[in-house]
Amino acid sequence: MTTLWGDLTWELLESDFQAAYKTTARLGPGKLAEIKEESGGFTSQVVFVTLDWIGEAAAELPGKAVLKIVSSQTLKDIKNLTVEGSTDDAELDVPAMLNNNELNFYRHWHKWGLGDLPVVKFLAGRDVEADSAIGYIALEYKEGMTARFLYNTIPEESFIQFLKVMARVHGVTLANQSFASDFPSNVRKLLNSKYVTYASTASHLEKVLEQYPEAAEKVNNMKEYAKIYSDYDREQAIRKKTCPIELLAHGDTSLANVLWQKHGENGLDLTALHDWQTCHVGNPFMDLSRLMALSLAPELLQNRRNDYLHIYYDEFKTHAGEATPWKNGDEVVDAFEQIFPLEMVSVTSLLVPFVPLMLRTCPAAEKEAAKVELFEKLRGVIELCDEFIRKWNLTQ
Repeated sequence: MTTLWGDLTWELLESDFQAAYKTTARLGPGKLAEIKEESGGFTSQVVFVTLDWIGEAAAELPGKAVLKIVSSQTLKDIKNLTVEGSTDDAELDVPAMLNNNELNFYRHWHKWGLGDLPVVKFLAGRDVEADSAIGYIALEYKEGMTARFLYNTIPEESFIQFLKVMARVHGVTLANQSFASDFPSNVRKLLNSKYVTYASTASHLEKVLEQYPEAAEKVNNMKEYAKIYSDYDREQAIRKKTCPIELLAHGDTSLANVLWQKHGENGLDLTALHDWQTCHVGNPFMDLSRLMALSLAPELLQNRRNDYLHIYYDEFKTHAGEATPWKNGDEVVDAFEQIFPLEMVSVTSLLVPFVPLMLRTCPAAEKEAAKVELFEKLRGVIELCDEFIRKWNLTQ
């Protein structure tokens, strides 16, 4: 058996592609695997492969693919940063859960009425099962794509493209509620119950305070609010109040989970949305909170967010019809403001320890400027969390 990466072998990959494409073609000597550091995920390893097919209908088979292979070691490293003092080995199940959840999405999404949603083409994959620790997803390799990361921001028109794609995902699944039956479990709820607790969030916010000592009052207000993570009923009440009907949520709407294509000097077009590991049946404002907080420059987040929410609502209605959970765009704004802290207090507390990992994809010459930009972005999120907590009296 020839190792491709970790426990995944070329023979296993070949067998899975043969089954997916109903072919007897074999992989030849020109097969190649390449790992690029800038493309690595937090809970999976990304491997670019060249597939040298020989035999039956070889020319019709994919010549290249991108593999996402689950990695328990990566998650161990993450947990060492985020859950201090834990000796629980159950986190080894999390990469498997994420791999299988994303595979479930690719196997079912075409049934949900989403039409030509810009999603990376699925080629083949393997669930992690009880008797096997091997799991991966093979996706189409697209030429000419460029990446953006959490330390980047994007042009306003590119952000609006992303916003409208999410309005479409949310709106279509409001009109097609049968999609929910294709989810055997809710990955986001399972992850939150494991990693998003008051104790862990309060501890992480101490590190946020070290980075932003001048924002002590705001960070302490966030810490007081974080008690909600120990009150499941209160948390669920806010989710239901802001959107009584659960929709398809992507779960991780960051710039890094989009394939972008450059045009002109600074333009970026959204080509495909990927990384559906944490997609779930849930509240759309969790997606919108991450999208706005992690994509926009602080001044746009502060000054233009309501305009963007009205754009979202108008697009949402074109896919959902008039029977929406909100009467108008102003109700969307109110709902967003109440959900934003619920999502971003915990996310912000986690991002500070993650900064070194996030910057690993940044060229050395640009790293210091990227670090400054990222911390300024997070400062804007802290200010907005504090503003909404106070406005809606959310610590009561």
